[in-house]
Order: sequence, then C-alpha cells, then structure tokens
Amino acid sequence: MQQLLAINIGIDPNIVDLGGLLITWHGFFTAVGIVAGVWLAVRLANTPRVGIDPDTAYTIGMVVVACGLVGARALYVIENYGDNSNIDSLGDIFRITEGGISIYGAIIGGAIGGWAYGLWRGLPCAAGADAAVFGMLLGLAI
Repeated sequence: MQQLLAINIGIDPNIVDLGGLLITWHGFFTAVGIVAGVWLAVRLANTPRVGIDPDTAYTIGMVVVACGLVGARALYVIENYGDNSNIDSLGDIFRITEGGISIYGAIIGGAIGGWAYGLWRGLPCAAGADAAVFGMLLGLAI
C-alpha cells in the first residue's frame, strides 16, 4: 500500500565510508554548524561588552561542545529508556556508535557545562551566555 503525502528525496544520506567511519550528510552539517556557532560565539565574546579573550572563549567552546554531546546522548537514552528501542540501561549513554541524540539535551548539557566552567574560572557568565546564544542559534540553523 502506498503512503499518501509521502516525500521521497533521492539523495543518499551517506557521503563516504572511510574504513568503518561512516560520514553522513547529517553528521557533516552538524560539524559545520558546531564550527560556525563556536566561531560566532568567540567573535561576540571578544567584544568590550563581554570581555572574554579568544583563547578562553575557544576553551569554553570546547567544554560546551563536549558537554552538549554528552547531554544530547544522555537525554536521548533517558527519553527512549524501556520502550521498543534497544536501550536497556543508562549505560547505553556511552554507546555512541548506536546513534540517537536529542537536540534539547545538547542545549541543556552545553549550557550547564559552559556555565559551570565560567563560574569555576570567574568569568562573566551572563554576558558570556549572551554571546553564546547567537552562536547556538547559528549552529542550529545550519
């Protein structure tokens, strides 16, 4: 039986398989969005109003991206725990090759990680968050 209102896009979702490392269009543009978002956040953080130097801003960016990835996978596992998926325990958070992330988990995890790092280093967290949100929006748009 044919589905009504189905959209068929004739593009292969995979770009290339490099010896077990599968590069997909989704992953490629996720990486482009992360790079562009961090770049914009660093540029905005290095203004007189915010006052965070670029080296520190890039360090915060690395912390935010790492915490965002952990948060994205963690929330996905929590959301799908016990349903018909192959997620059986909270330890599945570390099974990153199985796929599945949550954008809300990335936002929450990145925000918590960036704010905690800023507090630990004594940085202006509210002004830094003002700079980071535009980078996050650019990354999400890509």
